[in-house]
Amino acid sequence: MKLIDKITDPIAKKKILILLQQWKMEEAEEEIEKLESVQLLAGKIILAEMYTMLFKGVKTLSLLENALSETIQIGDSFLEGLVRSSTIWALIWLNQSERIKKELYDWDEAFDRLKNTDSTQIQLWESNLTFAKGFHQLQIGYLDQAIQMIELSIEQAKELGGKSHIAVRLGWLSTAFVQLGDINSAQKTALEGLKIAELIETKIMESGPLFTLGIVEARKNNFDNALERFQQGLDAFRHIPINSQMTSSPLLWMGKIYHRKGDLKRAYHYLSECLKLREDIREGGIENLSRILFELIHLSSDMDSPAQVQKYLNQLNSLNDLATNPLTTKRYLVAEAFVIKQETRLHQRMKAYDLFRKILNENIEDYDLTVFAILNLCELLVLEIDSTGEQEPLRELETLLQQLVELGYKNQAYDLVIEVLLLQSKVSLIEKNVEKGKSFLEQAMIMAKDKDLSYVISKITQTQENLNTEVENWVNLADKHQVERQRRETDELKKLISGTLQNVLTQEPSQIYGDLGFKANKKYQLIFRDLRKEQSVFQKNTCRIGIAQIGLSKESDILSEFYEEIHPGLFGFKKEKLDTVRLLVKNMVDRAHSEGVNILLFPELTVDLNYNQLVEEIKQLSKNYNMYIIPGSYHNRETKRNISVVINQDGILWEQEKHIPASIMYEGHRLTEGIDIGSVPRKTIICDTEYGRMVIVICRDFLDMDLRVELKNFEPPIDLIFNLALTPVTADFKAAHFDARRSIYAYCFFANVAEFGDSFIYTPEKERTELSIPSGKEDLIYKDVDLFKLRSERKKWELKQKKENSFIQSTR
Repeated sequence: MKLIDKITDPIAKKKILILLQQWKMEEAEEEIEKLESVQLLAGKIILAEMYTMLFKGVKTLSLLENALSETIQIGDSFLEGLVRSSTIWALIWLNQSERIKKELYDWDEAFDRLKNTDSTQIQLWESNLTFAKGFHQLQIGYLDQAIQMIELSIEQAKELGGKSHIAVRLGWLSTAFVQLGDINSAQKTALEGLKIAELIETKIMESGPLFTLGIVEARKNNFDNALERFQQGLDAFRHIPINSQMTSSPLLWMGKIYHRKGDLKRAYHYLSECLKLREDIREGGIENLSRILFELIHLSSDMDSPAQVQKYLNQLNSLNDLATNPLTTKRYLVAEAFVIKQETRLHQRMKAYDLFRKILNENIEDYDLTVFAILNLCELLVLEIDSTGEQEPLRELETLLQQLVELGYKNQAYDLVIEVLLLQSKVSLIEKNVEKGKSFLEQAMIMAKDKDLSYVISKITQTQENLNTEVENWVNLADKHQVERQRRETDELKKLISGTLQNVLTQEPSQIYGDLGFKANKKYQLIFRDLRKEQSVFQKNTCRIGIAQIGLSKESDILSEFYEEIHPGLFGFKKEKLDTVRLLVKNMVDRAHSEGVNILLFPELTVDLNYNQLVEEIKQLSKNYNMYIIPGSYHNRETKRNISVVINQDGILWEQEKHIPASIMYEGHRLTEGIDIGSVPRKTIICDTEYGRMVIVICRDFLDMDLRVELKNFEPPIDLIFNLALTPVTADFKAAHFDARRSIYAYCFFANVAEFGDSFIYTPEKERTELSIPSGKEDLIYKDVDLFKLRSERKKWELKQKKENSFIQSTR
């Protein structure tokens, strides 16, 4: 039965329906007041449901006064369920947490009382009750519970066939995913909700999914698409003469978009309009109003308006006093810490640091608030590193930056990744590591241009100019040091013999700059081998390179299942697993050969070459198929080093050792990989082969910026980078390879064990293809490499970069 069917007077029913379809709420209420008994009660419930859609909590509760007792008195469980549902929604909009808990408890008791009656009504009750509980969890920021309960309520609604219920719940589920920072799930859910909503005649049902899709596009920096989605959602309200919380949400995001684009005036216009819609907190929406005030605080700070900042912070403080939602309180604390951070006094900044750290330790289940807090905490840590030079804040900063990178890639928020690169360049500047600082800025500029993020390019350019200015200051300071030093030395010349005099006069400038920390000892040494010359082979212009992602356990614990600890922190295959691996390697090589692969790469520690049988079999496979095989790496029992080898038809061509030990989880304990590492400078081999100049880098060695800078500056340039790993965290590798494909201008192959997955191939061309294998799957991917085209395009890219750098210098 439909609720409107409770109104049995056909003339009144038709008139009320027309008024409600036109959203003429007051006129509809006048007509409903003319009804009597159950018809009057049903009419008020209809109005209450309409007002909950418009987030009018006070009005909803006034309509439902005494309604619950009346429905219980007449024994109408259908109407009773609707009254309870609308009451909960009204209380949620009014942020009355304690009363919500009581109403949910009463609803549970009523459900127990009626569950043996009409099965259809009880199913509807259960579905609505589950959704109400889930939505309450969403409003107070407990997202995992919210998602679980809303998903359950959707399944229950599907059994009942209620399209409008399903569409609404999918819309709110997508909102939960947005808040959690899972934009892929948010987009998928919103599109599903939009598809169902389009089948329903009420246009307003489409607004929720459209708003979510707008937020997804905004997160991905597709601002034009986002604005279009928001406008489509707003169009759904064009026949509704009442401003609602739903219209304020897209306006808030439109303000945020223009803020990020640097159009502060337009951003302020949207946020001010948004604030006007929500200023009457008597109708609820405290949490939404707190979001608006928070954005206005941030915007006013960027507009250099401290009076406005304080004004909105005071309003947010007053709002916090009324709030019972923990998320609202956390938002106020983050805003307070942000304002305190602007102070110049050290003790004030320390207070801001303590606030940010406390809030993050409490785990904020809100993506935007989390990112904002971490970014500001990172800026405070950069200031601390600059003023103290201590290592502890640097280690804390690195952990937070890694967290931001993972969030950025997960949400395709490349402007966030760029913010991380800019912060890293500032730290490099503090450490007077010019090459590393420039490399971070180059990565940022490449990403900004690649993703067409024009609004951040000026920010990167400004940071580049600041770095150049600092370098000039260092040089001037070095010159002053040199003059002073020479003056002192001149006073001593008469006391020195001519040989000593000559040594002083011919002192290398690098020694002088070294006193200022301008240049550190080299950490890595790149060794070049010309195998083409040694083996008298010709260069091949094209080849096909593959990644064999293997290494999958049955119990999701690959180390314990396949390996045994042969020395502290060193691992080898269990003998009983040898035949399994031999067969797997052979099948992968056979498959690669059938696909025409010339070079095949396996992940770290997946082929244990301590077993001579494996070595000989791989040599034979390589000879049979005329294929280069890089069988991952292994812990050499004799040398206690992590070694990767390259095998072709002639045998083992060269070895590469790992430089940075990993942190490993084994049998419930975390331990450090027990490998011996070479002395500084650590050696990395570049080999010129028939398929191009290639380098092997094992696991986290590739995350060391010092090594990547050496690879970038190596001559002749490197064509192929093979990075093999055994790691559960791949976001940082994606960031590093995303940079390397253009800064080094090489093809990048990352092979991870199947247990953790995300093996990928990154290519340097702008219209690149990104191939990958998901976790939990043993599979093969490959890429055709045109060496002639690669080197030709690299030269064009280098010329373009030189011109852009010259332009930046000339405009200074």
